[in-house]
Amino acid sequence: MSVVRGREWQGLMAACAVLAVPSIWAPAAPAAVAGYLAGLALVASGLVAGLRRMTAPERATWRWIAYGTLSGVAGSVLWLLPIPLPPVRGVGVQDLCWLSVYPLVLRGVVLRIRSQGLGAGVRRAVLLDTVVVTGAATVVTWHLLIEPAVALFAPAGPFVAVVAMAYPLGDVVMFALGAALLFTRGRREVSETLLVAALAMELPMDLVHGLVLAHAPGAGDGWYRAGYLVINAMIGAAGLRAHATVSRPAGDARDSVVHGWRMLMLGGGLTGILLGTVFMPESGWGRVPVAVAVVAALVAILLRFHRAVRALESAERRMHHQATHDQLTGAANRARLLTELSAAVRESVPTLVFVDLDGFKLVNDSLGHQAGDDVLLAVVQRVAAVVRSGDLVARIGGDEFVVVCRSVDQAAAEALARRIDHAIRQPVTVGDQQVSVGASIGILVGEPCAVGQPEAEAVVAELLRLADAAMYDAKRSGAGLRVVHHAVAA
Repeated sequence: MSVVRGREWQGLMAACAVLAVPSIWAPAAPAAVAGYLAGLALVASGLVAGLRRMTAPERATWRWIAYGTLSGVAGSVLWLLPIPLPPVRGVGVQDLCWLSVYPLVLRGVVLRIRSQGLGAGVRRAVLLDTVVVTGAATVVTWHLLIEPAVALFAPAGPFVAVVAMAYPLGDVVMFALGAALLFTRGRREVSETLLVAALAMELPMDLVHGLVLAHAPGAGDGWYRAGYLVINAMIGAAGLRAHATVSRPAGDARDSVVHGWRMLMLGGGLTGILLGTVFMPESGWGRVPVAVAVVAALVAILLRFHRAVRALESAERRMHHQATHDQLTGAANRARLLTELSAAVRESVPTLVFVDLDGFKLVNDSLGHQAGDDVLLAVVQRVAAVVRSGDLVARIGGDEFVVVCRSVDQAAAEALARRIDHAIRQPVTVGDQQVSVGASIGILVGEPCAVGQPEAEAVVAELLRLADAAMYDAKRSGAGLRVVHHAVAA
């Protein structure tokens, strides 16, 4: 991470804010024009300086945003200065510069989102949220800007009408890009916050400008010009600050969940869509564009909540699995063992096979903990392969395991213990060598005797104690192969 060089980005924003003031108070005065041009020059220099300081990955995405902003600056300069340039099919060159802002910034923001390394589920969630916001913004923009623009410029020819319609549609795109950046979770850097705010401000400003022109045409548009200078200053400041950005961690599956503020945004988008359809003045085919936007947004909302519910269910399953299973081996942990035994003894006393590994400490001490982990994982996999489908394999200590069986007599329990012992004694490949461990096994076969809930906890503790004692009897025999039997009447 580079060291921030002073507070240039803050100075750029403050200077442009001051230079924008004359455009509000006296928009036709030379001081207003000079201040606006000076502010644009500061924005351009800030972007160029920021690009030079950025690292290569940052520059790869930011250069497109900078190109778009600089193109917009060039259009504003052509608009303010009396430069005689012939129009292109009735459209000024400055319009072509302004319209090029949208595809350039779009490419830059898309590259920024891709560079964050988000998972597939997170990308789909961001896309759906963006579609909802875009649909709602399109409905509102269609009524307030797009239709009036088409009606006003249609007599000048289809090309002029398309250009007039492209501006509000471009504002919708910019608003959607700001929303897409906002929907990507992670640590929010100053540069990205400024960029999101700048992208999100264009559409509301143009909506207000359209309402002012429709209802108060004599109010002037100096504030509008000042507002765009501030927006450009925010992008320029973001470019200056971007060289100090800390890389954000990639999102995970949890980012697809609808969090509180995103729920509000989706609800706000749905409300805007519904209000737009209620007050939709068009009739016949004039309703088609709005209807398409409404259907797309509603489908996105339904898919979004469906994915959110699935993500929550998946998270709940993961949390339950983590709470009931050993994190290393995947076997049941002590908590689940106690729960299963407590339920089992209320029906009949189950059969327990208590396993303790012989020679495991030597492997762990001589080859390291990773080798010991590999052995434990292999043991659990082998034990799980030889037990019945309904038996529970639990790890209750470092190298101690318990297998819980129901409806098993003494002969079947002994046969199971021999299969477990044989499976454990097979060599385990650790790195480039093979190691072997043995097992001391104690079997407890309980006599059928159902107990109530109050006595279950005491009975479970007694069963585990007796099975543990049986295992130690086998270990003390020296060979590790002998199985000592205990019968308990609970």
